[in-house]
Amino acid sequence: MDLKVRKMTWADLDRACEVETASIKGVKYLRDVADEFINDTVGELGVVEMDGKIVGVGKYTILYDGGAWLETLRVDPEYQGRGVGKAFYNRFFELAAQQGVNRMGMYTGYTNVVSKGLALRYGFEVTGRYRGANLAITGQEETSAEIANDFRLLSEEEAVEKMAVMAEPWEGHMVMNRTFYPMNSGLYKGLAQDNKVFYDAKGDNLVVLGARFMPQTALHIGLYWGDSKKILAFAKYMAVKRNVPKVTIMFPPTLTKIQEELLAEGYVLEAGDCIVCEWYRP
Repeated sequence: MDLKVRKMTWADLDRACEVETASIKGVKYLRDVADEFINDTVGELGVVEMDGKIVGVGKYTILYDGGAWLETLRVDPEYQGRGVGKAFYNRFFELAAQQGVNRMGMYTGYTNVVSKGLALRYGFEVTGRYRGANLAITGQEETSAEIANDFRLLSEEEAVEKMAVMAEPWEGHMVMNRTFYPMNSGLYKGLAQDNKVFYDAKGDNLVVLGARFMPQTALHIGLYWGDSKKILAFAKYMAVKRNVPKVTIMFPPTLTKIQEELLAEGYVLEAGDCIVCEWYRP
């Protein structure tokens, strides 16, 4: 058995998508993000070949703060348990060493013992549990543009000042497109640069809105504080304006008030929670 890890090319896309389809039952997005992932010059989209056949795909991504995020790790079911996942992790650690990265993170389902077990074997620790909720947008919603007039985008300095206090209640992470960002000044500045931090001075209301990728599929609420009715109404307005099919959010289950607010506005909880696992180098 000959295992080889290498960068993915456009010629690999069809086979990589076959692996993705075979390995997961949920949302499949590799083809939709292929341009961004393949052309990433800082991170790396890789494949594992076994005896010349692509049997796995995985992505190593650098986040706003310079840490790494491990994602899109897919292994053909016929080849699971044969070292493919380990080959990717070895490559991820190789890249981290080359780049001087001292933190890596990944997420998995709360009950996915295999994915969690592999991460823990490589020195990762479970650092958070998060719950998802979604609001379907039909296009028939009644929204008012007036509410949007109260929100403005924050500068980098303003975002750092306003968002720092949110790290503790949100248990240290902000989630967007299933990417768990550690909450720190690098994240706050990056979000502000990407025009995702909105603030309403009238009510001291703050919300992070946008998408890391595939903005046509959902508007993500990264986190929020303040008047939930006004903030969620603003999010709904932005979703209708951007013509996306849903608004989505992930939050720590300990934030029971957030969950109650979302349910009151028609959000539906996802079936299972997720956990984030992280590795740190001293």
